Amino acid sequence: RGGSTGIENYDRERNWSSFGQNLDTRCLHQNYAKFYELNVYYQLKKDGQPILCDPYSYSSSVECPRGRVHYYHHRNQTAKEDITASSSAHFGFAGYPNTLGEFNLLHGVYQVNSIGSVAQQAFLYFQEQHDDYDMVLDDASLVPVDLDVCDGNLVRNGDFADGTTRWWTWYKCRFEVVDLSAAEGGGRAIKLTN
Repeated sequence: RGGSTGIENYDRERNWSSFGQNLDTRCLHQNYAKFYELNVYYQLKKDGQPILCDPYSYSSSVECPRGRVHYYHHRNQTAKEDITASSSAHFGFAGYPNTLGEFNLLHGVYQVNSIGSVAQQAFLYFQEQHDDYDMVLDDASLVPVDLDVCDGNLVRNGDFADGTTRWWTWYKCRFEVVDLSAAEGGGRAIKLTN
């Protein structure tokens, strides 16, 4: 992205085949119930050619990548024995804009749960895109959400000034950011479709 270095995932066998990063669990242990914002830019390719996924689909043939955390932790925390594995729900989702040949935003909010706060290993990874798709990731971050900044408005990105659907999610609809004409007051808004 912009001449920087990224990482590519290729020769995947299943839609859940993925790569990721081990998170610093010391930070998770100190931050139970805290919120973190995920931002990562991705590009999908098939046979070396850019391809678009559908951010609103759960069909594995067109689905976009989703972010999640996989944990390894002791089943018995007191005795520190019997390591088991579990995963968070998906929390990072593709949004708008979704442009062919460009790096597109995958965004979400992760909350450190009770398992994450005691995990021996926490693995952030991205999966669900079709197994024929190669994926390039760049500019990944998972940073604390600044809850001390509250100007009285609980809605973040309410004016869509950055042109993305960051902080927004969908339920049984599709949406995109649209530019409003000067007659409508200018700026940007969300357009809902079904």
